Amino acid sequence: MNKKITVVCWNFERNGKSDPELRRQAHELVAQYNPQLVLRQEMPGA
Repeated sequence: MNKKITVVCWNFERNGKSDPELRRQAHELVAQYNPQLVLRQEMPGA
């Protein structure tokens, strides 16, 4: 049996710079991979 787990790890610069449009685009980018696990780095102010 083959099982696949998709993991996304990224550094979202300055947590999206408080820009709702940039955050929306980032969400769409990650969502296209349909990850089971998302790891984010450097999240001050999140």
